[in-house]
This record gives sequence, structure tokens and C-alpha cells, in this order.
Amino acid sequence: MHSKIIPLAMIVGAVLLVGCEGMDPVTSEWTEEGNPLGPAAAPVIETELPLSGAGIAGSVTLTRSSQGLSADIEITAGLTTGYAYSIWWAIFDNPQGCDANGCDAFDLRNIRQAQGSLVNGGGFVAGGGPVFHQTELTRHDVEGKSVEAGDPSGVDNTYGAEVHLVVRSHGEAETDPADLMVQTGTFGVFCNLPDPPVVGGCLNVAASMFTSPAAPGQAGS
Repeated sequence: MHSKIIPLAMIVGAVLLVGCEGMDPVTSEWTEEGNPLGPAAAPVIETELPLSGAGIAGSVTLTRSSQGLSADIEITAGLTTGYAYSIWWAIFDNPQGCDANGCDAFDLRNIRQAQGSLVNGGGFVAGGGPVFHQTELTRHDVEGKSVEAGDPSGVDNTYGAEVHLVVRSHGEAETDPADLMVQTGTFGVFCNLPDPPVVGGCLNVAASMFTSPAAPGQAGS
């Protein structure tokens, strides 16, 4: 795992939330130029982790600032050509509120103290080559995004939240553009994988889990 700090003036029950254990962050200071979330009044932290999933190769780079979160997702192998995939932010604003097993789908649905939220981050159709996907989640702003579970306001504690980025397969992509937008923008609609063996016809195939970093400052109110 690689981290940088910039000092500046579930339909949810089957969610796959995967950790990346044994990887210590490396921190360094860098300038604010190029921050994808614009000017910030507090540190910006960038962390890169591999995607965890059977047969999936790729990485996720998460950027945190006082204004929100941004994720750059690169998938280089393991996707099925012609399949539709959706991206999901699983946010736990208060990870200390999760149960002893850590933050997962159960906490998202049942533990209010975890302050969980499941927010759509767009989607894509696999074309046979590498996929590069960027998604942003502005603090307290989920306008135009599907919120499938938990707190409808999305992320609040941008520095302290535990963040899971999940890649979800919906099987064969819908051919109608309007249906495709719904397919990649909702958790359990147009699920075209064979059922059985895939219960419900959609399946989470990869994820990256970002624990709360040791960062200066807190998100402002």
C-alpha cells in the first residue's frame, strides 16, 4: 500500500468487502497541484491498494481531502467481455462502531453506530482490454447517485472513514442505453448472471478496503 500526505493552508447482504492485510502505508509530502478534488484547506491523502478478487488484476488509488473522496480504478485482467459492471462506495463514517469482525455488509445494514452508506460510483461495459474508471464522492453530496443502503447523505468523515470500493458484475450488458444506465447505476437491477449458481444474478467480483489513515486534521463541518 502506498500513501501520500499533502500538508495544506446491500440488497446489501451479499456485499463482498475484502481487506488487504499486512501492507503498511508509506507516507510522503507533496504539493497540492493536480488534486482531482480542487483546492483544499486541509491535507490530501492518496493511497493505492490492489484489487482483491478471484481472477481480477488491478488497483485502486483513493484520494481523501476535506471536500470528499476520489478513486481511480484500473483493472487489467479478469473481466468478461460484454459484461456490465457497477462500482460501489461502501462508506463507514465511524469504523469504531463496527462489530468485532470489522466493517462489512452486516454493519452496513444493521449497525447504525457504524454510520454506513452504500453509494453508486458509476459503471462500465468490459470491452476486452484494460479498464480505467474514475469516481468521486463529494462530502454530503450524493446528487444524481444511487444510495442503496445506510445513510442517504454519503460520506461525512472523509479522513476517518473506512472506505471499500467494490466491483460488481451484472452479467451480459443491456443493449438499450437507458437500461444500461440503470444496470450500472443500481445494485440489483438487470442482473443477468445465471441464477443459479449466482443467487440474484449479480455478483461482487473484486474490492479494495481502505482503513482510516493516520492523517492530521479532521473533515470540517
